[in-house]
Amino acid sequence: MLLTGLMVSRIFAPEPSAASLRLNAVKAGLENAGAKMRVVTTAPPPGIIAEPDSSITRVPVLRDSEGYVKGYISYASFDIQAFFKILTMPKTDFVLVEPPPTTGAVARVASALRGTPYFWYAADVWSDATESMDVPQVVKTVVRGLEQFAVSGARGCIAVSDDVAKRARELGAKSVKVVPNGADTDLFNPHVGAPSESQKNGMGITKPYFIYAGTASGWQGAELFAHAFEKFWSPESEVQFLYLTRGDAVPQLEEIATRMKVRAQELGVDYTPLVVHKTVPSQEAAQWQHEALASCVSIQPGIGYDLAYPTKVLTSLACGTPVIYAGAGPAATDVTADDLGLAVPYDEKSVQEAMKTLKEADQERWDETRLFSWVEKNRSMKAVGEAVALYIEDRTEL
Repeated sequence: MLLTGLMVSRIFAPEPSAASLRLNAVKAGLENAGAKMRVVTTAPPPGIIAEPDSSITRVPVLRDSEGYVKGYISYASFDIQAFFKILTMPKTDFVLVEPPPTTGAVARVASALRGTPYFWYAADVWSDATESMDVPQVVKTVVRGLEQFAVSGARGCIAVSDDVAKRARELGAKSVKVVPNGADTDLFNPHVGAPSESQKNGMGITKPYFIYAGTASGWQGAELFAHAFEKFWSPESEVQFLYLTRGDAVPQLEEIATRMKVRAQELGVDYTPLVVHKTVPSQEAAQWQHEALASCVSIQPGIGYDLAYPTKVLTSLACGTPVIYAGAGPAATDVTADDLGLAVPYDEKSVQEAMKTLKEADQERWDETRLFSWVEKNRSMKAVGEAVALYIEDRTEL
């Protein structure tokens, strides 16, 4: 592949997120195939340091109070700059664009002005999710229009599942390649080691624990696990729950954590049952996931994200840790079919029962080597990058 390419995304490594890891792997896959890649992305949030890289252009943007590039103004602060970067940077053979649809729309216009084909990375369908949100109808109409505009103008579309691919075609995609999400098995694996005692003490973790590692926004409904754990926990259970997270649900999680801490103190318990902590670098997150009893992952059904496949399922399994999966999504099928943990309905009682089962489980059932091997065989990040690279090469040379 003797191509040049430009990736445009509001999020990129080292910012902690599944999208960052995925896009970084795609960049590596394209480069390994011989492409010369550039990236236009945002300057990382406070507290995260990006190593100097001449192939990556980082622009300052407006972030919300939690450090997200989220909402109309934040998106615009990136999209406007991305538009002019596409127009003024050295011309490339293709552009690869990550949602939101606003970025896709400006990328289509700028790419057309340069005469450059672009590709759309459909990690999910934003307009479907917006339909279930409490926003004015005009917003829903605009988002759907922007997404149709972004998808229909692309030379090709990469979709993370068959269901997303179907919706992309309905939105006007000319060509769609299904490339499921993957986990970076060099980063997430059973050999990452455990958190040190000083890390555990600093986090307040002294007992076996369940973990939720990732964003806790409305569509995940991650507060389900906190509510379930509050009913599940007792002094006799000798177990904790650790959230490494950020997102809209954090205030609610902190409220439950405070309530449980007071209850624990009243019962003479000297540890905090529910610990809510901000996200940590991927290397550290892998250690916490590896040591956990189980990773908890959810997709709240019926709000537009039923097609999503959370990458945190894969990172947990790659670390050798089974998953409690609550709610909708194709990941539930894999968890059940290949005995990768427990997939349960999105309700507190079902989650409590799953916690009891995983806490008391014979660890041989969910052997870490078997779980890691499943990810390496079926959903490795390296394979994702290679598949995207081959598809872009084939479509660019048309």
